[in-house]
Amino acid sequence: MLVQKIGNDEENGEEERQNLIETEEGSWVDSLARLVVAVPPPPPSSDIEMSTKKGTRNFRDMIINMLRQWALGSFIESNELIRKMFHLLLRQYSGVRELQDAMAQTYVLHQRNNEDVQDFIVYLIQIRELLTVQFEHTEEAILKRGLWKLMNNRIFFQHPDLMRLLSVHENVMSIMMNILTAQQGAVEHEGEEDSSEMVVACSRFLCYFCRTSRQNQKAMFEHLSFLLDNATMLLARPSLRCGLQPNSEMIAKGYPDIGWDPVEGERYIDFLRFCVWINGENVEENANLVIRLLIRRPECLGIALKGEGQGLFAAFKEAIALSEDIRVLEEDGDNTEMLKSGLLGESPSYPSKEGEGEDYLDLGAATLDFYSSLVDLLAKCAPDPLAIQAGKGDSLRARAILRSLISLDDLGQILSLRFTIPNLTVAASDDNGPLPGLLPNHKGSVLLFLDRVYGIDSGDMLFHFLEQSFLPDLRAATMMDSPRALESDTALALNRYLCNAVLPLLTNHSHFFADAEHHAALLDATLHTVYRMNRLKSLTKNQREAVSDFLVAITRELPPGMMIKLLRKVRTVSTSAFIYSFNRNALRLKQIAGQTSTKKLKIKKFQRKIRVLEK
Repeated sequence: MLVQKIGNDEENGEEERQNLIETEEGSWVDSLARLVVAVPPPPPSSDIEMSTKKGTRNFRDMIINMLRQWALGSFIESNELIRKMFHLLLRQYSGVRELQDAMAQTYVLHQRNNEDVQDFIVYLIQIRELLTVQFEHTEEAILKRGLWKLMNNRIFFQHPDLMRLLSVHENVMSIMMNILTAQQGAVEHEGEEDSSEMVVACSRFLCYFCRTSRQNQKAMFEHLSFLLDNATMLLARPSLRCGLQPNSEMIAKGYPDIGWDPVEGERYIDFLRFCVWINGENVEENANLVIRLLIRRPECLGIALKGEGQGLFAAFKEAIALSEDIRVLEEDGDNTEMLKSGLLGESPSYPSKEGEGEDYLDLGAATLDFYSSLVDLLAKCAPDPLAIQAGKGDSLRARAILRSLISLDDLGQILSLRFTIPNLTVAASDDNGPLPGLLPNHKGSVLLFLDRVYGIDSGDMLFHFLEQSFLPDLRAATMMDSPRALESDTALALNRYLCNAVLPLLTNHSHFFADAEHHAALLDATLHTVYRMNRLKSLTKNQREAVSDFLVAITRELPPGMMIKLLRKVRTVSTSAFIYSFNRNALRLKQIAGQTSTKKLKIKKFQRKIRVLEK
């Protein structure tokens, strides 16, 4: 009975096959086909292939039988050997599962990445060879170069999962552990250089590793205890921390004495910012705690904002002048007449990039980075507008404290500062790195503080910032309309600032454009400038959508008479939305007041709509 159920009844099977043959022989069509069509003989079976399959099966059977006999016997007492035996026995039946696991970790790369993959493998092998080596100056140079090459390799950011599967982060942490262990066991002599620079290089690599993907962040959380145990190691090194006193080590290298040390201060501000701002929302409890901590320790606000400081705008102006003077000394060290800042002293000099290498610092840029990061943190500590409207005491107190730190005049003056724009039409101009002075991300932090702490509460305030700051920046973006803009750091950064901060702000406050007849010239210039910006080739898809959203929003509010010139050349991403918005606005105004200009414009509008749809 059991044999029949599992299909091994040979006698019944033979009878069924015989009946099937008889049935087939009874068909005259099959008989005719056998006479007409020659049936090819079956392909000859390869003796080598059959022997190979048979040999493999026999070998596996021999292994299984031998392991079974060993397991049933009592002469093996080693636990390790027993563990290996059963592991080998399991592998005889888990071949398909092993192939599945291997396929899950298989990575397919494009042929154009062959060179990057080869470089990646070379430097990864070099780093792994250093796991069991005692570090000296040669090994330190190899490790620094290897980590730097890995971080600049396209594989690092394009394929973050590959970095995790190869356990590169664990190799780097093992090297850090070896360095820290050797440093703790060695006796430090005076003047002997410690290995903190190696730890800095490893930490920088791990930071970039965490930024590549969330899965990589999750992989680093498994080693959180190691990171916390060694997090304070670098705080004892004066050259790697922000301080209220001048850095004697940097002054000894030839850097000017500016009264304090802003270098790397944004690292600590970033930690507080990540505690306050999570998933694009403000954590009220953490924000109130950070504000209280900053008020108790006002020296953490920097020289400009603590106590009787000169203010944020004066600090920005001083840092911009210092950064520009540093660039002048780099390009033409003998010409000191063009220097603006007095921080360089009577005999201006500054360390060169060639001499400092990776340790080169621009103190002006470091000051701007520190204050922009601080302003961004304070902006994200601002209470929610709903809490302000509800009249909560803590929220009102927090907003009053933030307003007392930075005045509205300082914000307006900083936003009215101009960027240094490279001439992209000249082939010799180099814009591969950040230019000296003010950068778009610095203005982005200030604009965020303005929006969250003060807010745009009137049309006059909006038009003031539009005329003094936003419109000049929009024109600066259109001035860099060139095929080389895709490779210009300044052009791309300016596009991000305008499309992520300025245009969304104007879109959210577009209702102020409804009654703006006395600002007709300003709005006309803004519309045409934004329209020109929409045609920039360096914009991404999301940035182009931000431009189109602004055009659609302003179309809903402006009088039709101001839109006649713009309708003659409508070519935006959201053409249908643009025309629909304009149509609805024109119809609304016609119902309110039957003006002749509205009637004429309606005819022109529908004619233009037909032409656009025909294209």
